[in-house]
Amino acid sequence: MPFLNGQVSFARLAITTPTGSAGPSLIGESQLDALREHILVPGDIGVKGEIESGWCAGAHVYDEDFSAEHSTFAGGSVLHCALRTDTNRVPGEIKRAIKGQLEKAAKADAEGGFLSRAEKRDLRDMLEASLHKELASGKHRASGMTPLLWDAERHTLLFATSANKATEALIDLWRRTFENQLLLTTLSAGRLAYNHLATSGRTRDLEDLKPSPFTAPPPHVGDSHARTPDVPWSMGGPEPHDFLGNEFLIWLWRRWEEEGARIDVTLPSSRTQAPTTLEFALDKHVEMQCAWGVTGKQTLRGDAEGPSPLRMPEAADALAGGKWPRKLGMLLADDEGNAWRCSLNADRWAVTGIALPDPPEDMEDEREKLEWRIDKTRALDERFLGLFHAFLDVRASDAWTTERHRISDWIRSRRPVARNDRQKPSVEIEHAPDPSIEAPFEESRSV
Repeated sequence: MPFLNGQVSFARLAITTPTGSAGPSLIGESQLDALREHILVPGDIGVKGEIESGWCAGAHVYDEDFSAEHSTFAGGSVLHCALRTDTNRVPGEIKRAIKGQLEKAAKADAEGGFLSRAEKRDLRDMLEASLHKELASGKHRASGMTPLLWDAERHTLLFATSANKATEALIDLWRRTFENQLLLTTLSAGRLAYNHLATSGRTRDLEDLKPSPFTAPPPHVGDSHARTPDVPWSMGGPEPHDFLGNEFLIWLWRRWEEEGARIDVTLPSSRTQAPTTLEFALDKHVEMQCAWGVTGKQTLRGDAEGPSPLRMPEAADALAGGKWPRKLGMLLADDEGNAWRCSLNADRWAVTGIALPDPPEDMEDEREKLEWRIDKTRALDERFLGLFHAFLDVRASDAWTTERHRISDWIRSRRPVARNDRQKPSVEIEHAPDPSIEAPFEESRSV
């Protein structure tokens, strides 16, 4: 399962308090007691709700051992457990079968084989009673769990899915468990950007940032004056600055191809501010979507031994046509000898399919191996944040104008020579003005 074995996936959530003060930095008995009180234990009597949520300790859905020895790691600063979700729902085929049997029996007893209004009402009551009996039997109950890591030291929670329904269930259960004394907030790219810039008093800079026009708009854009991408998945969501995650991927892509794969970053937990050197490569696959909302989506996958799909001419065409990367495969290594392979959905900030570094060959103790896995998961999370912060420091500065022009030149230069059967851009791609610094252009943009 995620975190304890196999590949790891996670989305990030922030743990805060209503007063803005820091929450606990260690997991103590009071937190463990609160979790114990909300363990999901199905009752034997009566019919429970169609969907129920509660905690389990994470080894399996019946694991109720919330002891410090079993559930906490890293000296008590990290807790591993899981959101357990039970569904109690009669399948549609079973419903139709029961209804068919009841209708057949009722018509056999009815005069002429036709049911009166009263008999139809009785039939509905019998069907409801039969379905109630099916639910009460418990045979249609299905249990599942979604693991999580509560990183109290960094006031962060890593959740093994980014699915909206599961995240909503987690936030609701967390609120009931800790009675609003500890709060959970999802951390997409826009919220991460706000948190980073707020530490240096630059939140106003974030408010001024607009999506970058790296290319001219595709020919299908209705408003000929609209030269700034709409980025519909960001502007239509709860965090309008999530587009910064997509620009981050474009920034990495250009650096990888033109400047090499090495970059120095400062990790969020670093007390000395000493840089950590990271090396990265972009591989496996890339999922792209039109930032203007007109030319759809595209997914490119490479062969195991072939070139990266990001070097394919189709990827160059997609970039030049206004498609931005939303998810791509990466290799990431640090100067401590750690290496990870994973995929990053940057606007939602979801890391999936993580292959963790192998533990030392002489490590045989199972507890040590679990500590190793959790430590390397947290390390990857920090290194991605360090990369994103390095991008944000450029994005929110005057240096972005130059960098944006570099990206535009790179996109234009890497596109293969147009073939007769390829769609040609309607206008020559030139440096588009930066809406964050050119007020007249921003005023003419249709919103």
